[in-house]
Amino acid sequence: MNVNETLTNGGGDVSAMTDALDALAEIHDRRREVDRLERDRIAAARAAGAPWGRIAETLGMRTRQAAEQRYSRLNEALGD
Repeated sequence: MNVNETLTNGGGDVSAMTDALDALAEIHDRRREVDRLERDRIAAARAAGAPWGRIAETLGMRTRQAAEQRYSRLNEALGD
């Protein structure tokens, strides 16, 4: 039985579960930090005159529209 099955079935090590949940919370927090950093750097690149196509290329995206949509989604998700 794997950890997921053990926890799902109500058994398992509470300490291990707490550690796993704490690690997930940390990942969530760090992802939000990275999203904020990415959004801010995209804004800075645009303010400096970088075209969307170049931003897309830098982010490994195929189109400028993808970069614009990513920026829009980040703004929406972060809401600040």
